[in-house]
Amino acid sequence: YVAVSGSGTYYLRVQGFGSEEATYTLVPSYIADNYADFGGPNDSAGAATALAAPGSVTATIGYGSPLDGNDYYVLTAPASGRLQVSIQNLHPSNVVNGGIGRVEVLNAAQQSLQVNSNGTTTVGTTDLFNPLTVTAGATYYVRVQASGDHRAAPYTLTVSVVP
Repeated sequence: YVAVSGSGTYYLRVQGFGSEEATYTLVPSYIADNYADFGGPNDSAGAATALAAPGSVTATIGYGSPLDGNDYYVLTAPASGRLQVSIQNLHPSNVVNGGIGRVEVLNAAQQSLQVNSNGTTTVGTTDLFNPLTVTAGATYYVRVQASGDHRAAPYTLTVSVVP
């Protein structure tokens, strides 16, 4: 399966292999995933969605036209301690191009403090960040990025602060 979004036209290309010839039947099908760009608009730090710690939000990245390339969340640390962030890709495991791009934690000045280690959250998996030291009352952002054009995914982002 290949994830597609929007009301565009998609083309399938069939190529031969070397000098081999064969007769084939092509039967394309479409399975709606019932996901849309929801959880926004939060495409910038100025429009960030508030997120309490502990808390979670389910949203999508990479859907819509224009492409939903960034989702920003803002939280105020309720106590000094360790911020724990995890993101779960909710696409079923048989979807190609259903990945999530970088996920990073930023300080109030939007400087990167931590980025998920592999740069993409694979379909059907959860990435857990290393705990990050935070200060009570300080503002932090979590940015979820699309993996690229024609790559979209629903996800659940979870945050907590352990004193």
